[in-house]
Amino acid sequence: MDDRGEELVAIYHSHPLSQPYPSPTDRAEAHYPDAFYLLVSLRAPEPELRAYRIAPDGAVREADLIT
Repeated sequence: MDDRGEELVAIYHSHPLSQPYPSPTDRAEAHYPDAFYLLVSLRAPEPELRAYRIAPDGAVREADLIT
């Protein structure tokens, strides 16, 4: 990405059985504070999507999604 001048904008993954909120593991492995972390929960029939920013200290801040 660096060689091509690209920028990491977002990282996404699913939480099949839990809420779409960064887990302790998600927070510990969040190494890109400028990226959005998109989490989709599949615990209900309708998927639930949330976006967050995770600071280097593990602090979580939800970001607004435009739908």
